[in-house]
Amino acid sequence: ERVYNFEVEGYHSYYADGIYVHNDYELPPSIAKKLKSLRIDGELKEAFEKSYSKNEAFRNAITGKEDLIKGWIVGIRTGVDDFYSHDPKTLASIVDYLSKQKLSVDQLVKRIPENVDFRLNWFKNVGKFGKVIGKKGDYVVEEAGEVFYRAIPNDHFDELIKGKKLLKPAEWKAKGLTRIGGEGSTSPKLGFSEDYNGVLVKYYLKKGTIDKFVTMGVSNKKPPLIKKYFGEMISSEEYKSITGKKWTLEKVQFKVESNDLNPPQVNIQFGKGKGVDVFNESLITIEIISRKND
Repeated sequence: ERVYNFEVEGYHSYYADGIYVHNDYELPPSIAKKLKSLRIDGELKEAFEKSYSKNEAFRNAITGKEDLIKGWIVGIRTGVDDFYSHDPKTLASIVDYLSKQKLSVDQLVKRIPENVDFRLNWFKNVGKFGKVIGKKGDYVVEEAGEVFYRAIPNDHFDELIKGKKLLKPAEWKAKGLTRIGGEGSTSPKLGFSEDYNGVLVKYYLKKGTIDKFVTMGVSNKKPPLIKKYFGEMISSEEYKSITGKKWTLEKVQFKVESNDLNPPQVNIQFGKGKGVDVFNESLITIEIISRKND
């Protein structure tokens, strides 16, 4: 008689002297039910079983709070570091964000950028998204940063993902990308940008960026709304008459705009030069709101 003394990890199989040994203990009913409702099967289910059996903190966190599994799926499917796909606090923040934004797991996965640094910063800051701490004009300041919206063509978006920056006109022209305007318009509100083709992006910039833009600012025709929000500025026409230059290379323009669905608001245009540099240097992460054909 031969006696073997060894342990087989949960959900795993081994051979011992040619003998097949398998440990297939069952998941708790509430966990199994949640996996079924979320349609987790195949390789994703195997990955979950591995996480559940090996990571005690993760196992304890989701016991009785099975909705946190949604956060785990988001982390696994986007390929973020294991810490963030298993960290209870991060998982809770993701689930809270899903609820407040009324998004499905699939929809949120599509919003998270593929760039490694952008993605990591998204997960680091997800608990701060939507938590408004102030406003700069119409631009919202959240705990995660100052929020800007801007739509760009698909090929410009590909370059943003590759290089973590928006390209200046000289750069995108050299690459033969889709031609776009040179003013670099952004919007503080989602609705103002929704009718543009390409990729509608939500940008999180470091707090204090708008204050930097104000120090570089010129206004379009000096409307009272700009003075109300950001103080007195010379107009872009005055700047040109003084310097002989257009504002786009060295300044940032504050411009009042509106459309059929949105009342007048102050949009910030970062131009072609120094304003683009400040925008890129301040960029923390992005979120992909929607995609349309160019």
